[in-house]
Amino acid sequence: MAHQTAAPKYDICKEVITKVFCYECHHFLCQSCNSWHEKFAATKRHTVTDSHNVGRSTLMLKLVLCAQCVTSGQKGHSITDIAEVVAVARGDVKNLLKQINDNFILSDLIEYFKTTRQTKLHICTENFSKEVNEVSQDFINIIETVIELNLTQASGLHALEKQQLLKNLTKLEKSYGEYNSLHESGRQILEEKHDVSFFLLQKSLAREFDLLGDIPIPKEPKGIELLKRDDFVNSIINKMDSKYSLRIKSLQHEAHVLEQKLKKEREDATNLKLELEKEKQRSAEVSKQRDEERTLKEDERKQKDEALTR
Repeated sequence: MAHQTAAPKYDICKEVITKVFCYECHHFLCQSCNSWHEKFAATKRHTVTDSHNVGRSTLMLKLVLCAQCVTSGQKGHSITDIAEVVAVARGDVKNLLKQINDNFILSDLIEYFKTTRQTKLHICTENFSKEVNEVSQDFINIIETVIELNLTQASGLHALEKQQLLKNLTKLEKSYGEYNSLHESGRQILEEKHDVSFFLLQKSLAREFDLLGDIPIPKEPKGIELLKRDDFVNSIINKMDSKYSLRIKSLQHEAHVLEQKLKKEREDATNLKLELEKEKQRSAEVSKQRDEERTLKEDERKQKDEALTR
């Protein structure tokens, strides 16, 4: 078989003057045809050039013919053996494969994202979550420590107050028993019919009554005060500050500086107000003095006028 190159002859709209040549369609196009050629989806991406730039070699067709088809009708045509053409084509394919292998990195990228990148993403997420959980647990431990401290203090105070309350209750019960016993003795003495016996018994009852101590009046239990929430929260914040070096002290300092600044501005405003009031008072005094001087001069002028009329 042989490879033949021949000049094509195409005719679309019968126009004599051509404008461009399309390499994909292998046609000359006039200006009107080219405008439609650029609009169709199938041809708008074709490569075109000015018709004057197209040489004879571009117009040659490449055909594959068997040896029997090569006749005298193809005399003058350029003919190449198919083996040579195929050898060149095979070399082109090999070069293309080599370029693809040299530039092909998709498999490496896929492997990278499947292994390295995915593993790194997982590790980063795990580390972040671990740190968040550790800090959260530290905060929880701090809060629980402060809670336990406050509850322990409350429990200790409750135990002391309860102990004192029971002690006072025991004293009251003892006093109650003594007074109740004395009361019962007095009631029995009143039932005594013999005067001498009654007199002696009431003397003894009076002595026992004198020996009785005053009824103890216990103090009210102190009880537990309401939780001071600000102190409770500040205790937690201070512990967090000491552990993580938070900017609490810095913020407190800034707040203090701002407070001092506001205080100074208030003092300046107060001083300015006093100065304005003093200035207003001085202006009033000056105005009053001027009015008095004006009145005095007016009186003097009137006196002079009266003296002249006389």
